[in-house]
Amino acid sequence: MAFAVNVIGKYILPPDWTNDPMTAECTQAADDDRLEFRTPHREPRQLPESQAFCEGTQFCHTPICDLQGGQNDFELVVDLEEPLDSLDQMQVAASGSSEWGNPSPMLTCSEELCTANPELTQITYHNTLNGDETVNYAVNIIGRFVMPPGDWTLEPYEYVCGDDTGTTLPPPTTPPGPGGGTGTRFVLELDEPNDSLPDQTRKYVLYFSEEMTYSQEGEGLTFAPTAGGDFTGILQMAYAGSTPRGDLSSAEYFDEYAGVYSYEPISSFCVMDDKVYVDFNWNKHDLNGPTDNGDLLMVAMPHHVRKYVCKTDI
Repeated sequence: MAFAVNVIGKYILPPDWTNDPMTAECTQAADDDRLEFRTPHREPRQLPESQAFCEGTQFCHTPICDLQGGQNDFELVVDLEEPLDSLDQMQVAASGSSEWGNPSPMLTCSEELCTANPELTQITYHNTLNGDETVNYAVNIIGRFVMPPGDWTLEPYEYVCGDDTGTTLPPPTTPPGPGGGTGTRFVLELDEPNDSLPDQTRKYVLYFSEEMTYSQEGEGLTFAPTAGGDFTGILQMAYAGSTPRGDLSSAEYFDEYAGVYSYEPISSFCVMDDKVYVDFNWNKHDLNGPTDNGDLLMVAMPHHVRKYVCKTDI
Protein backbone atom coordinates (compact mmCIF):
# COMPACT_ATOMS: atom_id res chain seq x y z
CA MET A 1 0.00 0.00 0.00
CA ALA A 2 1.32 3.46 -0.94
CA PHE A 3 0.09 6.67 0.69
CA ALA A 4 0.89 10.32 1.47
CA VAL A 5 -0.51 12.93 3.87
CA ASN A 6 -1.21 16.62 3.19
CA VAL A 7 -1.85 18.98 6.10
CA ILE A 8 -3.20 21.82 3.96
CA GLY A 9 -1.21 25.03 4.21
CA LYS A 10 1.48 23.41 6.35
CA TYR A 11 3.28 20.44 4.82
CA ILE A 12 3.06 17.27 2.74
CA LEU A 13 4.70 14.03 3.78
CA PRO A 14 6.71 12.59 2.18
CA PRO A 15 8.06 15.63 0.25
CA ASP A 16 8.22 13.92 -3.17
CA TRP A 17 4.97 12.06 -2.59
CA THR A 18 4.16 11.36 -6.25
CA ASN A 19 7.45 9.62 -7.04
CA ASP A 20 8.31 8.33 -3.58
CA PRO A 21 5.22 7.84 -1.39
CA MET A 22 5.24 6.17 2.01
CA THR A 23 4.47 2.45 1.93
CA ALA A 24 3.07 -0.09 4.36
CA GLU A 25 2.35 -3.79 4.34
CA CYS A 26 -1.32 -4.62 5.06
CA THR A 27 -2.28 -7.88 6.73
CA GLN A 28 -5.73 -9.05 7.76
CA ALA A 29 -6.10 -9.45 11.52
CA ALA A 30 -7.19 -12.92 12.58
CA ASP A 31 -9.94 -11.93 15.02
CA ASP A 32 -11.67 -8.98 13.33
CA ASP A 33 -11.84 -6.94 10.15
CA ARG A 34 -9.23 -4.31 11.04
CA LEU A 35 -6.14 -3.80 8.93
CA GLU A 36 -2.69 -3.62 10.50
CA PHE A 37 -0.05 -1.37 8.96
CA ARG A 38 3.51 -2.58 9.29
CA THR A 39 6.81 -1.16 8.11
CA PRO A 40 10.04 -3.14 7.98
CA HIS A 41 12.21 -2.89 11.12
CA ARG A 42 15.70 -1.47 10.56
CA GLU A 43 18.61 -1.75 12.93
CA PRO A 44 20.52 1.52 13.49
CA ARG A 45 23.86 1.78 11.71
CA GLN A 46 27.07 2.00 13.70
CA LEU A 47 28.19 5.61 13.44
CA PRO A 48 31.75 6.97 13.81
CA GLU A 49 32.40 8.87 17.05
CA SER A 50 33.94 11.76 15.08
CA GLN A 51 30.47 12.80 13.93
CA ALA A 52 28.97 13.24 17.42
CA PHE A 53 28.20 16.79 18.53
CA CYS A 54 27.36 17.46 22.17
CA GLU A 55 25.62 20.13 24.23
CA GLY A 56 27.38 19.59 27.54
CA THR A 57 26.85 16.04 28.80
CA GLN A 58 23.06 15.84 28.69
CA PHE A 59 22.61 15.67 24.90
CA CYS A 60 24.74 14.42 22.00
CA HIS A 61 23.57 14.03 18.39
CA THR A 62 25.15 12.15 15.51
CA PRO A 63 23.74 12.74 12.01
CA ILE A 64 24.51 10.51 9.06
CA CYS A 65 23.36 10.53 5.44
CA ASP A 66 22.96 7.99 2.67
CA LEU A 67 22.47 9.99 -0.55
CA GLN A 68 21.34 7.92 -3.51
CA GLY A 69 18.66 8.03 -6.16
CA GLY A 70 17.74 11.65 -5.50
CA GLN A 71 16.88 11.07 -1.84
CA ASN A 72 18.60 10.91 1.54
CA ASP A 73 18.16 7.93 3.86
CA PHE A 74 18.85 10.03 6.96
CA GLU A 75 19.57 8.80 10.47
CA LEU A 76 20.12 10.75 13.67
CA VAL A 77 21.50 9.08 16.78
CA VAL A 78 20.70 10.92 20.02
CA ASP A 79 22.57 10.05 23.23
CA LEU A 80 21.05 11.27 26.49
CA GLU A 81 22.53 11.49 29.97
CA GLU A 82 19.06 10.94 31.48
CA PRO A 83 16.93 8.16 29.92
CA LEU A 84 13.57 8.80 28.32
CA ASP A 85 10.41 7.81 30.16
CA SER A 86 9.12 6.32 26.90
CA LEU A 87 10.06 6.36 23.22
CA ASP A 88 7.37 8.90 22.34
CA GLN A 89 8.95 11.47 24.67
CA MET A 90 11.32 12.41 21.82
CA GLN A 91 10.38 14.37 18.69
CA VAL A 92 12.55 15.20 15.67
CA ALA A 93 12.16 17.77 12.91
CA ALA A 94 14.42 17.02 9.94
CA SER A 95 14.42 17.94 6.26
CA GLY A 96 16.67 18.95 3.41
CA SER A 97 17.69 22.61 3.70
CA SER A 98 15.57 23.63 0.69
CA GLU A 99 12.40 22.40 2.43
CA TRP A 100 13.12 23.54 5.98
CA GLY A 101 10.63 25.87 7.63
CA ASN A 102 7.45 25.48 5.55
CA PRO A 103 6.94 24.56 8.43
CA SER A 104 9.18 21.73 9.56
CA PRO A 105 7.00 19.41 11.67
CA MET A 106 8.19 17.77 14.87
CA LEU A 107 7.53 14.05 14.36
CA THR A 108 6.99 12.01 17.51
CA CYS A 109 9.15 8.91 17.83
CA SER A 110 7.32 5.65 17.23
CA GLU A 111 8.50 2.14 16.44
CA GLU A 112 8.28 3.05 12.74
CA LEU A 113 10.50 6.14 13.06
CA CYS A 114 12.85 5.35 15.96
CA THR A 115 14.75 2.53 17.61
CA ALA A 116 16.30 2.63 21.07
CA ASN A 117 18.59 0.72 23.38
CA PRO A 118 16.95 -1.02 26.38
CA GLU A 119 17.93 1.84 28.72
CA LEU A 120 16.29 4.48 26.45
CA THR A 121 19.48 6.56 26.55
CA GLN A 122 20.33 6.13 22.85
CA ILE A 123 17.61 6.71 20.30
CA THR A 124 18.06 6.45 16.55
CA TYR A 125 15.65 8.36 14.33
CA HIS A 126 15.42 7.36 10.65
CA ASN A 127 13.48 8.91 7.80
CA THR A 128 13.74 9.46 4.06
CA LEU A 129 14.42 13.10 3.09
CA ASN A 130 14.89 14.83 -0.24
CA GLY A 131 18.27 14.71 -1.93
CA ASP A 132 19.72 17.97 -0.52
CA GLU A 133 23.30 17.60 0.63
CA THR A 134 22.57 19.88 3.58
CA VAL A 135 20.17 18.67 6.28
CA ASN A 136 18.52 20.86 8.94
CA TYR A 137 17.17 19.29 12.10
CA ALA A 138 16.10 19.88 15.71
CA VAL A 139 15.17 17.61 18.63
CA ASN A 140 12.53 18.03 21.34
CA ILE A 141 12.72 15.96 24.52
CA ILE A 142 9.20 16.63 25.74
CA GLY A 143 9.11 18.23 29.18
CA ARG A 144 12.88 18.77 29.28
CA PHE A 145 14.39 20.80 26.45
CA VAL A 146 14.51 21.60 22.75
CA MET A 147 17.82 21.49 20.91
CA PRO A 148 19.28 23.63 19.53
CA PRO A 149 18.45 26.18 22.22
CA GLY A 150 16.62 29.31 21.13
CA ASP A 151 14.48 29.55 17.99
CA TRP A 152 15.06 26.13 16.42
CA THR A 153 12.84 26.98 13.44
CA LEU A 154 15.10 29.88 12.39
CA GLU A 155 18.42 28.47 13.62
CA PRO A 156 18.28 24.66 13.42
CA TYR A 157 21.26 22.35 13.40
CA GLU A 158 22.80 22.19 9.93
CA TYR A 159 24.75 19.20 8.67
CA VAL A 160 26.46 18.82 5.29
CA CYS A 161 26.36 15.19 4.28
CA GLY A 162 29.80 13.67 3.92
CA ASP A 163 31.47 16.34 6.08
CA ASP A 164 32.53 14.63 9.32
CA THR A 165 33.26 17.98 10.96
CA GLY A 166 29.55 18.79 10.97
CA THR A 167 29.99 22.21 9.29
CA THR A 168 27.86 24.93 10.80
CA LEU A 169 25.94 24.51 14.05
CA PRO A 170 24.16 27.37 15.83
CA PRO A 171 26.41 29.28 18.26
CA PRO A 172 25.94 28.13 21.85
CA THR A 173 23.55 30.27 23.83
CA THR A 174 24.43 28.55 27.10
CA PRO A 175 28.05 28.19 28.21
CA PRO A 176 28.69 24.48 27.58
CA GLY A 177 31.27 24.03 30.33
CA PRO A 178 34.92 24.84 31.02
CA GLY A 179 36.51 26.78 28.21
CA GLY A 180 35.03 29.73 26.35
CA GLY A 181 32.99 30.98 23.45
CA THR A 182 31.79 34.11 21.68
CA GLY A 183 28.46 35.77 20.95
CA THR A 184 26.17 38.68 21.77
CA ARG A 185 23.41 36.65 23.49
CA PHE A 186 23.93 34.22 26.34
CA VAL A 187 21.47 32.23 28.45
CA LEU A 188 22.64 31.31 31.95
CA GLU A 189 21.07 28.31 33.69
CA LEU A 190 21.44 28.27 37.47
CA ASP A 191 20.39 25.66 40.02
CA GLU A 192 17.70 26.56 42.51
CA PRO A 193 19.14 27.40 45.98
CA ASN A 194 19.94 24.36 48.12
CA ASP A 195 18.89 22.10 45.26
CA SER A 196 15.30 22.66 46.39
CA LEU A 197 13.89 21.93 42.93
CA PRO A 198 16.33 19.50 41.28
CA ASP A 199 14.33 19.28 38.02
CA GLN A 200 14.12 23.06 37.56
CA THR A 201 16.67 25.82 37.00
CA ARG A 202 16.56 29.61 36.89
CA LYS A 203 17.20 31.18 33.49
CA TYR A 204 18.84 34.56 32.88
CA VAL A 205 19.42 35.96 29.39
CA LEU A 206 22.19 38.48 28.66
CA TYR A 207 22.35 40.75 25.60
CA PHE A 208 25.54 42.61 24.70
CA SER A 209 25.76 45.38 22.11
CA GLU A 210 29.00 43.93 20.73
CA GLU A 211 30.49 40.47 20.38
CA MET A 212 31.86 39.18 23.66
CA THR A 213 34.13 36.32 24.56
CA TYR A 214 33.51 34.48 27.81
CA SER A 215 35.77 32.29 29.88
CA GLN A 216 34.84 30.07 32.78
CA GLU A 217 36.91 29.84 35.92
CA GLY A 218 35.52 27.64 38.67
CA GLU A 219 31.88 28.65 39.18
CA GLY A 220 32.28 32.11 37.64
CA LEU A 221 32.10 33.56 34.11
CA THR A 222 34.15 36.44 32.75
CA PHE A 223 33.04 38.39 29.66
CA ALA A 224 35.38 40.59 27.60
CA PRO A 225 35.06 42.27 24.17
CA THR A 226 36.21 39.91 21.43
CA ALA A 227 37.89 42.86 19.70
CA GLY A 228 39.84 43.68 22.86
CA GLY A 229 39.85 46.68 25.17
CA ASP A 230 37.26 47.67 27.75
CA PHE A 231 33.56 47.11 27.33
CA THR A 232 31.78 50.47 26.88
CA GLY A 233 28.58 49.28 25.22
CA ILE A 234 25.18 48.20 26.52
CA LEU A 235 24.40 45.10 28.56
CA GLN A 236 20.79 44.06 29.11
CA MET A 237 19.87 41.26 31.47
CA ALA A 238 16.46 39.63 32.03
CA TYR A 239 15.20 36.95 34.37
CA ALA A 240 13.32 34.33 32.31
CA GLY A 241 11.83 32.39 35.22
CA SER A 242 12.34 28.95 36.70
CA THR A 243 11.54 26.21 34.18
CA PRO A 244 12.41 22.53 33.60
CA ARG A 245 16.12 21.87 33.47
CA GLY A 246 17.49 22.26 29.94
CA ASP A 247 14.42 24.09 28.61
CA LEU A 248 15.66 27.52 27.51
CA SER A 249 12.57 28.50 25.52
CA SER A 250 11.39 31.04 28.11
CA ALA A 251 14.40 33.23 27.29
CA GLU A 252 13.20 33.67 23.70
CA TYR A 253 10.42 36.03 24.85
CA PHE A 254 12.92 38.86 25.36
CA ASP A 255 14.71 38.57 22.00
CA GLU A 256 12.47 41.01 20.12
CA TYR A 257 13.04 43.72 22.75
CA ALA A 258 16.82 43.43 22.95
CA GLY A 259 18.77 46.60 22.14
CA VAL A 260 15.97 49.05 23.05
CA TYR A 261 15.85 50.74 26.46
CA SER A 262 14.54 53.76 28.35
CA TYR A 263 17.06 56.55 28.96
CA GLU A 264 16.44 59.27 31.58
CA PRO A 265 12.62 58.98 31.42
CA ILE A 266 10.47 61.93 32.48
CA SER A 267 7.15 61.73 34.30
CA SER A 268 4.70 64.61 34.78
CA PHE A 269 1.52 64.98 36.81
CA CYS A 270 -1.52 67.19 36.86
CA VAL A 271 -4.84 67.33 38.72
CA MET A 272 -8.17 68.23 37.17
CA ASP A 273 -11.28 68.14 39.32
CA ASP A 274 -11.19 64.83 41.17
CA LYS A 275 -8.80 63.06 38.79
CA VAL A 276 -5.01 62.80 38.62
CA TYR A 277 -3.27 62.46 35.27
CA VAL A 278 0.20 60.95 34.93
CA ASP A 279 2.32 61.11 31.77
CA PHE A 280 5.43 58.99 31.16
CA ASN A 281 7.99 59.92 28.52
CA TRP A 282 10.22 56.88 28.36
CA ASN A 283 12.73 58.52 25.97
CA LYS A 284 13.35 55.34 23.98
CA HIS A 285 16.98 54.76 22.91
CA ASP A 286 19.10 52.19 21.19
CA LEU A 287 22.89 52.03 20.84
CA ASN A 288 22.89 55.03 18.48
CA GLY A 289 20.69 57.29 20.62
CA PRO A 290 16.97 58.22 20.43
CA THR A 291 15.01 55.89 18.18
CA ASP A 292 11.52 55.16 16.88
CA ASN A 293 12.46 51.60 16.00
CA GLY A 294 11.72 48.53 18.08
CA ASP A 295 9.39 47.98 21.00
CA LEU A 296 10.16 48.97 24.56
CA LEU A 297 9.49 46.36 27.22
CA MET A 298 8.71 47.83 30.64
CA VAL A 299 7.73 46.18 33.92
CA ALA A 300 4.87 47.34 36.17
CA MET A 301 3.96 46.10 39.62
CA PRO A 302 0.42 44.69 39.96
CA HIS A 303 -0.76 47.63 42.05
CA HIS A 304 0.51 50.00 39.34
CA VAL A 305 -1.49 48.15 36.71
CA ARG A 306 -4.63 48.51 38.81
CA LYS A 307 -4.11 52.26 39.27
CA TYR A 308 -3.12 53.33 35.77
CA VAL A 309 -5.03 53.10 32.52
CA CYS A 310 -2.86 53.44 29.40
CA LYS A 311 -4.50 55.74 26.82
CA THR A 312 -1.57 56.24 24.51
CA ASP A 313 0.88 54.05 22.63
CA ILE A 314 4.06 54.22 24.65
